[in-house]
Amino acid sequence: MRKGIVIVFIANIINMMFSMVTSFFLPRYLSIESYGYYKVFQLYVNYLGIAHLGFVDGIYLKYGGREIRDIDADELLTSTATVRNMQIVIMIAAGLVFGIMKNPIAILLAFSCVPINMISYYKNLYQATGEFKNYGIILSVLPMLTFVWDILLLFVFRTDNYIYYILVILCSNLILYCLLENKSRKIFGKGRFFAFNPYILMENIRSGITLTIGNFSSILITSIDRWCIQVWMSLQAFSYYSFAVSVENLFNVCLSAVTTTLYNYLCKTAETEKIIQLKSICIILSTYVVAVAFPVKFFIRIWIPKYEASISCLFILVCAHAFYFVIKAIYVNLYKARGQQSHYFHQMLVILLIAFVANSIAYWGIVKCIEAFAYASLVTAVIWFFICYFEFDTIRGKNQDVLFLILCAAAYLFCGLKIDNAILGLVAYLIFVTVMVLILCKNNFLILVSVLIKSAAQITADVKHRKEKSV
Repeated sequence: MRKGIVIVFIANIINMMFSMVTSFFLPRYLSIESYGYYKVFQLYVNYLGIAHLGFVDGIYLKYGGREIRDIDADELLTSTATVRNMQIVIMIAAGLVFGIMKNPIAILLAFSCVPINMISYYKNLYQATGEFKNYGIILSVLPMLTFVWDILLLFVFRTDNYIYYILVILCSNLILYCLLENKSRKIFGKGRFFAFNPYILMENIRSGITLTIGNFSSILITSIDRWCIQVWMSLQAFSYYSFAVSVENLFNVCLSAVTTTLYNYLCKTAETEKIIQLKSICIILSTYVVAVAFPVKFFIRIWIPKYEASISCLFILVCAHAFYFVIKAIYVNLYKARGQQSHYFHQMLVILLIAFVANSIAYWGIVKCIEAFAYASLVTAVIWFFICYFEFDTIRGKNQDVLFLILCAAAYLFCGLKIDNAILGLVAYLIFVTVMVLILCKNNFLILVSVLIKSAAQITADVKHRKEKSV
């Protein structure tokens, strides 16, 4: 598992580097209006996954914990062709409808259906089978392509037209999809473009539809705040909040190496003590990684002062993801690994309702500002965490872990929102977390440090090996 985490971590570092540059350059040079429309498209893109009707998640569940060399190549090639042709039909139908409506964003969304869902198909396949090298390639290539095109548009063509930046997303996904098809051909052989197997289609849809709807609900839970802002507030407010969300996503990039590899691991282990230990380590890791918001706060004030209004939302949202990380890394992966997709789906519906009620009360009942939605997201995350915590009573572990997480979350908000100086706030927060972790979670903290040292040594060894090999 450690090797997989290292591979995905390196890919995520590359992803984060290019994503960070893109996330900070676009809002600096684009007008607030163009950036707002660009983020509206990105919001819509998140929901394209529903178009595969559960097929992709069916593949994820079907091959979870298996080795890719043990999969029948003929069956996999037929599955690939089947889902591809289904997506082409959906793309054509949606393109015709949106073409009549003459909505450019919707038309580009329709054309994004095939490349984005096919990339998702390959990501799920490689993640489920532990092919983290190929999974890492997917994570790395897309932000690199997006970065290159965006830089050209900003500094060579000097355009503020949001349509061109949306086209960058479409074209980058299309190029990556073509690369993945070529990679698949090398691994499994030449594909069958016109193949379509209704039995395979229905089998994977039946298997994955509840997980897809659950994942769809999960995405909606973490984006319902932006939907509410889009409907109830101005495009400018949406731009400010979306900027905070885009920076917040860098936190997800830092930790997705863990959430990604844990699914394959949890499919193979049922040892309660190991899972409890993993949960505790995830809690500790999340409380340290959220500190990334402090240097970001400092950078925003220097580089993009027009988005300084996003800083408070950024800290609140990142705080929420300290809870979301534990939920997704441990609890959601356990639902999937144990075949509890139906229960996961029903839980998502409950959390979705809670999220909508929280956002409505926060905005209409407390204060009409963008921070209200950020606090609603935090409340939703905390409620979801405790629902999972009490539901998985066998892996509840020690109460000190939860106490540690709550205390660190409170300290994080205080240092981020009440201490104006970003550097001073960072130092104060790290001191508090380190003292608390040594008091409440010392043993698991030492295990985490040991794992990080070994992982760093492995990364160094891999880099040295590649240099020697190239020579």
